Amino acid sequence: MVGSVYRAVRKAVLRDAPADNSSQRINVREWMREWRDSFGRLGVDVVVADLAQSYVVVDVAAKTIILAPWLKLADAEEILQKIYRWWRIHSASKEAHRCCLLSC
Repeated sequence: MVGSVYRAVRKAVLRDAPADNSSQRINVREWMREWRDSFGRLGVDVVVADLAQSYVVVDVAAKTIILAPWLKLADAEEILQKIYRWWRIHSASKEAHRCCLLSC
């Protein structure tokens, strides 16, 4: 599964990367690993999977974040930053773990 996650994200990033400036290309594997490590410290798993028409699903109860493979890297970065800040604040709250949030 990890290999397919990286391939899906790499395709999305390469689609959005500028063709004439390869110095701006980001190492997607490293980017995903850093986010997985950050969320892993909070006990949260980050995966990339086909979600029909959704861009991101946050399952608070299952401690899982699922990103759509076609999500632009800049958008994914912004979403993950916001979710990470929220999760750090609410990780100890039992009330926050009763619900699931779906964002399209």
